[in-house]
Amino acid sequence: MDSLDLKPQAAIRDLLLQRFLKVITVSGPPYLLMTLMFETLWGFSGILTAYLCAMSAWVWRWKRRNYVASHCATWSLWFAVAHNIWFTGGSHSPVMLWFAPASLLAIFLLGRGWGLAAVLGAVLYISFIVLIEKLAPNLIRSDLGSGLLAETYRYLSVCLPLLVSASFGYLTMWQYEQARSALDESQRWFRGIIDSLPVGVIIENQDGLIVQGNREAQRIVGVDLETLQGAAATAILGVQNSELARSIAEDGQDIDVSRPGQKALPVHLNAAKLEGFDQFTIISLVNRNQQKKLEREVKEKEAKAIVAARLASLGEMAGGIAHEINNPLAIITGYTSRLTRLIHKDRYEPDHFIKLLGNIDRTSKRISQIINGLRIISRNSDGEGYEYQAMIQVVEDISGVSFEKFNSHGVEIRIDRENQDFFERFYFRRVQVAQVLMNLLNNAFHAAREQADKWIEIQARINNQKFQLAVIDSGSGVPKEIEEKIFDPFFTTKEVGEGTGLGLGISRSMIEDHGGQLFLDQSSPHTRFVIELPMHE
Repeated sequence: MDSLDLKPQAAIRDLLLQRFLKVITVSGPPYLLMTLMFETLWGFSGILTAYLCAMSAWVWRWKRRNYVASHCATWSLWFAVAHNIWFTGGSHSPVMLWFAPASLLAIFLLGRGWGLAAVLGAVLYISFIVLIEKLAPNLIRSDLGSGLLAETYRYLSVCLPLLVSASFGYLTMWQYEQARSALDESQRWFRGIIDSLPVGVIIENQDGLIVQGNREAQRIVGVDLETLQGAAATAILGVQNSELARSIAEDGQDIDVSRPGQKALPVHLNAAKLEGFDQFTIISLVNRNQQKKLEREVKEKEAKAIVAARLASLGEMAGGIAHEINNPLAIITGYTSRLTRLIHKDRYEPDHFIKLLGNIDRTSKRISQIINGLRIISRNSDGEGYEYQAMIQVVEDISGVSFEKFNSHGVEIRIDRENQDFFERFYFRRVQVAQVLMNLLNNAFHAAREQADKWIEIQARINNQKFQLAVIDSGSGVPKEIEEKIFDPFFTTKEVGEGTGLGLGISRSMIEDHGGQLFLDQSSPHTRFVIELPMHE
């Protein structure tokens, strides 16, 4: 019992030493010499291994091989713990000071969560050993003490620390694998997002080197990801640092990117500092050829939408237009019949003839006006030039086409034809303005026909060299919940089958092409849309 070493660390050490020295010697000075050499070499190898693993972790982390770096840091920490506690003098050994720098470096490289887990594990293990050291002498010296108890203690002093260490190691590695799996999933998610972007994205570090780039960026610059990573962004893009800095400060710039073995590609470059990580710069690359193609497609779709809207408007007015033309035709037929009867009866009354012919002329002009309005609505405005003209003619043509439909629903159209502002002449594209006016009148009609007092008024006003044409209906205005959406593309409040017209979004873009604007007057008690056009040439 007296020869029993109550420290489990020494028990492990003695076990290894006895097996190692049994072949060489069992007593005498050689034993002391070999013991000293063994412990020195063992301790030195542990320190050296811990430092090598820590430095390897540092190198791998610098090379962005985080998986390998984490493994090296873990091994460094465990070499430090194992050599200090198991083989170098116990839980309070000063040898731990030699391991401290390597252990701190390993904990730093493992990160906050892993480092905390490693420290807590080491503290737990040391606490367990200290507890055994305090309890074991009392147990062995008690009345229950025996050779069997001493052997059991020696066995447990060797096995239990190993069991605790193995359990902690398993839990640590399990946590590590869980974190690594979550990190891999996060990286795949991030990679999937940037690869799905329709623009090229390059991330540059503070040294001007590319650390990440998506697929579109690879296509634009004509190199693969391996070549892209680690390369200088200025060299890949063919720009100077000053140009890149200007892109950050301004709204970007257009450049031509030279590609290996391919034609230079026109690109719009934008750069911005990554929020929260100022050492990184995000560079976006937009293929201008692709952008122009998309713009053409948008214009083509917009043109098709305009054609469809015109057809929808014509279809919606078809019944009213037929009635509008039939009425004056019936009037003309009646007047010609009266003239024919008077001629057959040889009743030549010049004043009466002139009156009848005047009525026929006015009625035929009415038909001409309706047809002219239809021509304007149905005409393609592509290639249409600006004409020097008065707005009253457009208003007369469009209101004439709509009159019968509005009249059949009891909706009155009010036009102040005495207002001289209607007759002021200036340059505008007649077809486009007429189509926008038609769309506003149709919208006003759908709102006014639901009111008790049904009317639509068209006003004109000149203010600060700007001509304002307003369409007002008897409604109480646009509801607040849809006020911000009315100019969105394809937004409508009409029922299915009522037609959508041009839409306020397309109408506004047509007016903006004139250098003007289309807006909702929110100060009006009724629904009031205003077309504002510049009067200068």
